[in-house]
Amino acid sequence: MPIILMARSGRREPFEFVSTVQLDPQRAAFRFRSYVRPREVVPVAFGSLVRLRTARVPVRFASYAALRPAGGGALPPGSPVRVIAGQPPQRWAVSCPLGRAVSASYQHDGETETVTLTLKGRAQPGESLTVFASLGDAPAVARRLTVDPRQYEVTRTREGGVTTTLRAYNAAAERARSYPLPELVEWVRSPRLDYPDDYVVQPGLLPASPPPLPPLRTVGVSDLVRRGFAAAGVAFSLIGPDPFEGETWQEKRRETSTGGRTPADLFGDTYGALGYRLIARGDALYGVPPGGSLTGEGDAFTRCEIESLTERGEGAQVPGRIRLSAAERAVLGPILPRDPGADPETPEEGEPTEEDRQRSWKEVTPTENGFTVSAGYVLGGLLRQEQQVEIGRVEVKETVDGRAATRVFERVLISDTKTTYAYHPACTEAVVRQQTTKRGFGYTLNTRTRMVNVSGTLFSASLPGGDLVENQTEIITQTWYEDGDLAGYLKSRRTAGKRLVSVEQAGSEDEPQKRGPLQPREYVGQVLGEVYRRIGPVWHRYYATTGGASVPLYDLDSGEAVRLTVRTGAMQTGSEVMRNEPPRVNWPKPQPEEPGPGQEPGSDPDGRRRNEINLPQRAAWRVEGGGTGTVEQTFGMLESAARLPQFAALLAQANGPRVVQEARLSVPRGLLPGSRVSSPVSGVVESLSINTEGGAGTATITAAQVTAPALTPIPWPAENDRERGFVAGVNAAQVLVNVPEIGPDGAVTYRPRVATLLRGFGVPEVGAVVEIATDSAGQSVIAGG
Repeated sequence: MPIILMARSGRREPFEFVSTVQLDPQRAAFRFRSYVRPREVVPVAFGSLVRLRTARVPVRFASYAALRPAGGGALPPGSPVRVIAGQPPQRWAVSCPLGRAVSASYQHDGETETVTLTLKGRAQPGESLTVFASLGDAPAVARRLTVDPRQYEVTRTREGGVTTTLRAYNAAAERARSYPLPELVEWVRSPRLDYPDDYVVQPGLLPASPPPLPPLRTVGVSDLVRRGFAAAGVAFSLIGPDPFEGETWQEKRRETSTGGRTPADLFGDTYGALGYRLIARGDALYGVPPGGSLTGEGDAFTRCEIESLTERGEGAQVPGRIRLSAAERAVLGPILPRDPGADPETPEEGEPTEEDRQRSWKEVTPTENGFTVSAGYVLGGLLRQEQQVEIGRVEVKETVDGRAATRVFERVLISDTKTTYAYHPACTEAVVRQQTTKRGFGYTLNTRTRMVNVSGTLFSASLPGGDLVENQTEIITQTWYEDGDLAGYLKSRRTAGKRLVSVEQAGSEDEPQKRGPLQPREYVGQVLGEVYRRIGPVWHRYYATTGGASVPLYDLDSGEAVRLTVRTGAMQTGSEVMRNEPPRVNWPKPQPEEPGPGQEPGSDPDGRRRNEINLPQRAAWRVEGGGTGTVEQTFGMLESAARLPQFAALLAQANGPRVVQEARLSVPRGLLPGSRVSSPVSGVVESLSINTEGGAGTATITAAQVTAPALTPIPWPAENDRERGFVAGVNAAQVLVNVPEIGPDGAVTYRPRVATLLRGFGVPEVGAVVEIATDSAGQSVIAGG
């Protein structure tokens, strides 16, 4: 350490120093006095005496002292150094090819890596530079980073001259977080015709039946993540076994999309949902599992390297329960005869043309509280599907215990409406089937949002949604005159649908946290049949409306309306003379065809349809020693629930008790995030920071050691007492229903259940889907279809 002596001209100034030296076999204190003359640089002789217990030993030291120049002026600045016990003093330095930094700040938290440098003079950097952090002459950390040309600062001062401040970053990590991906999912990029859901192909159907559907396309979950990083030009590797090995996204079943998203988004929706960390190392990124590291044996520290060590325990994040869900599993019911008035659909094969793509549309329209996504798909010059999705902000207000309570849901799914069209095989202008499905979602103070899959030909997404309170379907089937002078005129139209008339909620009068979810209570179905006939020059319309309608029920004694009930049957019938003709299309002239095998000339084949029920696949666990919170995740890419226990173990470790240690080092060490350390700092490094100012500096690392808590399987909490099943038989008011269940091995079994058909409900047909509830008397009743 340099010693600066201050003196005034013409005088001799005494200086006295006291120190301790190590002698053998004992320590001795010594004093020495010296005088210097007032010159700028003078040789100085230090004459000193070392006093021992037995004798005095004269000691002389020769050195130089720098004094203030005779003409005045400032002394040169001191040189700060880092004093390390047991080692010679050394100087911190951060440098790059542009020079040594006056000050520097380096940060690496795993997914991002940046450095800010202040250099002497006006620096003109290139696209990248290598930054070195060292103590003395031995470089300890070397990182190659990309200079950000958009961020710089040049400062001019009277004392310090010109300095340039630059920012550099890890280019691979930045691209992973910000690069917008193209659409990588094949069926979203090149959609096929969306066939109606009520058609299936069975062996032995006649040729005129709907053509066989091509197999649904799939893409591997892991493969899609890797393709996302590759599209951004970033190398990606997964540490350890792949938890999503063999799992796939599937067209129309388990939907996903990459358009406009980033590789980090794809990672976060899959591995990130299991507690994996994304760590940048140079030009590559790594997915590290909970508690895992990029290195094997841990690095140890010497006591001289650690200036301070802080240790804290973290346990508040440990949940009490873990609930996981896989994708819903579709269970098909028995084959049913198709509606006799509906002609079979013959969708066209092939890809859309450029003209079809130009006519198709997908528009996003801002609204007051969110936005609306509207899409239309054209194939073969014909509109095949329309879709409209409402997404926005929902504000719920309610008075609870005399106080106004408000809850706001941001960017949630409000409604999803989709309409598909099918055309006659002999005339592409004639619509024979139009099916519209609408889902509406309700929100209350206690609503717990979940991810809802919205699938369409041009728009597919997974969006947060509330309680499903409206799930309606309307089907319009049309027949056309095909022969003679009336060919091309509309012959009949049948409109069948249902509408929601009431909803219910368990514990609706209780506190918000004790209430159940909103759920539909009662639907009313209606069918409107219309037939068009020409008698002479005049067209006649015959119509009949059947189904249910809500009517008030009056008490016989008081004469007051007590509740609404439902009446069914024929509500309106009649006929009328039309002022105008029914709709008409240009019907092509028939071409003679050879009858197919087993088909009589002029006969119509009979299509088939079958209903389906989507069963949830989920499991729950109790976390030993956990708190009161709940971790709830939905993995829509899982076809079965077989991997959920493995996923629960990963989430338990990611949220388990942690011991975090923060060490301040006296030397720079290249312990980047993902490195394992052993002693006296233990665990896996989570962050590293280095800050220097002049010749002084600090390095700080944070490491964590996580313990995986034990899990105990528990039943999934019941949300309501309703079940759905297929009608197996009807005997008067008693309905036999087969309720499907998924066993632990993934096999589907059926549990028979007998329910009572209440007055006002139509008699369901065999194979129809009904909902069973338990009334206040404990009896099973049909609650809906």
